[in-house]
Amino acid sequence: MIGYTHYDHISWLENKTIDGIIHEKTAKLLNSNIFVNQQENKDIALKIKKALTNNQSNKYFFGKDFNILKAENGFIQYQDSLGEVLLPEPNLLGDHQLGNVSTAIAASRKLFNVKDEDIKKGITKIELKGRLQELKSPSKLKDLVGQNRLIIDGGHNIGASRAISNWIKKQNEDVHLIVGMMKDKDHQGFIDYFKDVVKSITLIDIPNQEGAISKEEFKNKLKGVNKEIYLANSIEESIKSVSKYQNTIACVVGSIYLIGEVLNLN
Repeated sequence: MIGYTHYDHISWLENKTIDGIIHEKTAKLLNSNIFVNQQENKDIALKIKKALTNNQSNKYFFGKDFNILKAENGFIQYQDSLGEVLLPEPNLLGDHQLGNVSTAIAASRKLFNVKDEDIKKGITKIELKGRLQELKSPSKLKDLVGQNRLIIDGGHNIGASRAISNWIKKQNEDVHLIVGMMKDKDHQGFIDYFKDVVKSITLIDIPNQEGAISKEEFKNKLKGVNKEIYLANSIEESIKSVSKYQNTIACVVGSIYLIGEVLNLN
């Protein structure tokens, strides 16, 4: 499976362009079956298709060989060459997950002959830790925010910040962002997607990670953020600071390492 392709982990690549990323994703794929997820734009999708030209695998592309759309009354409509199926919405937050779900369904139907009834049951039981995951009571950290909601997401690149911010825009509650990141990420670009959609931004250190950027250095790197940026001394302190608000979401983002520490504390 070739997932959503964007600028990420480029410090490891000699060619740090989107073409270099696509080459790394496609150059060594075995000849078998390849499923290509929804992409950010047609240009990237076409580049992936071109990169796979000489690969003799069976190839399935989102939007051409399989698709998924939101239907009415909490349902989604999936379609591929095997036919259409009406499914309940997955128990995942964020519309961006529909592309991932459709790719998984495509592979399940094509390769493993998974029946529609089993897909209908399974789609409501997905567990995806650290991706717009809501921590609920009983929970040590959830208890710190009182009646407010606590959401965590390990996304750390521009694609993730765009997806999370789009989800935030659809919420009826104010959102207070808590962020910790590694040094080699695009800190300004990540925050730019949130600066106009969240109520406040609090920066924290990621415990036990030498490669993490300090909250002070993080703050100094940010320009043009039109709201107060707070610093907190711990994960617990940052989350508890949201408890003074009502009808609010505390959203912890910026690194899978940070989310690992959050889940360990929880």
